[in-house]
Amino acid sequence: MSEPTLGTELRPLLLAALLLRRWHWTILFPLVAAVLTAVVVLVLPSRYTSETTFTAQARPEVQLPSGITSLAGQLGLPLGTGGATSPKFYSDLVRSRAVLSAVLARRIGGDSAVPSGPRLLEWIRQGGRDAADSLDEGIRFMLRRVSSDVDRETGVVTVDVTVRDPQVAAAIARALLAEVDRFNTERRRSQARQRRIFIQQRIAESDVDVRQAEDDLENFYKTNRLYRESPVLGIEEQRLQARVTLQRELALTLRREYETARIEEVNDTPVLTVVDPPSVPVRRSFPKRKLDVLVALLASLVLGSGIAVAIEYVTGPATADAQGHDAYRAAYRDAVDGMRRLLRLQRRHPDRLR
Repeated sequence: MSEPTLGTELRPLLLAALLLRRWHWTILFPLVAAVLTAVVVLVLPSRYTSETTFTAQARPEVQLPSGITSLAGQLGLPLGTGGATSPKFYSDLVRSRAVLSAVLARRIGGDSAVPSGPRLLEWIRQGGRDAADSLDEGIRFMLRRVSSDVDRETGVVTVDVTVRDPQVAAAIARALLAEVDRFNTERRRSQARQRRIFIQQRIAESDVDVRQAEDDLENFYKTNRLYRESPVLGIEEQRLQARVTLQRELALTLRREYETARIEEVNDTPVLTVVDPPSVPVRRSFPKRKLDVLVALLASLVLGSGIAVAIEYVTGPATADAQGHDAYRAAYRDAVDGMRRLLRLQRRHPDRLR
């Protein structure tokens, strides 16, 4: 069953008349709210966001023989033979205290090779009772201004830095990338150093084992010149010979792995692949002045209209002047009469209004 046409036409007119009667709430209130919002967003300091994205480059790890890896695990030495660290680790690393402290100590007027300008901790001017308290306040400031996120499908890490100076925002983003790369490179070098030291120790022990096995085989030959005539001595000779062969092969494997570990220890290939390098933002990220004013205008318009309808519902037209009161009552009566006529027509001839 369709809605009556006359009632549909009257309801928007009555609503428009109601909103015009309460123009203080429906017109003046939204305008005042928009003007106040415009003043506030003009007074608020602008902030700029520099964004950078990177992904962790998987560096191939040196795979040690299973025997060496098992022995290192028993001794509690982490050889780092696993896969690459997850992207979530790098996302958390960007906001870690170690990285943020190093960034706060950097100078923002130039690179680390040619330092110039104030340090970032001095630039943000967070204050503090002493050096430790100032550093803590600076880290809190950075945690509010630095955000990181990870794309689960691609593993790309996105870092956003938002401060009041676009040049400083880009400088902080570059410093964060440099510190994360340095931390990761040193960590991998430390793993390679532990691997090299462990293998070097095993080489020294293996040389002793090789000499001992060769000495045992030599003494066997000296004391058993006719060992081929005895099955028992023949088996003992084979056992000693196999021991010498095994120790020599182990020593050779360890020396090969030692050379590989030395190469890995000095390997300074970057482990981060920067997808989008930090750039100086040209547009402010906060406040969005036009958007904020528009949102304030629409929100206050909806709120003012709601208040106007509520007031009209509570007080009714009795508080209005006589002319407005008569017009409202006449429109109301016309609307009610029209609705009644349409309802009666619909009951008698329901097919005409479909």
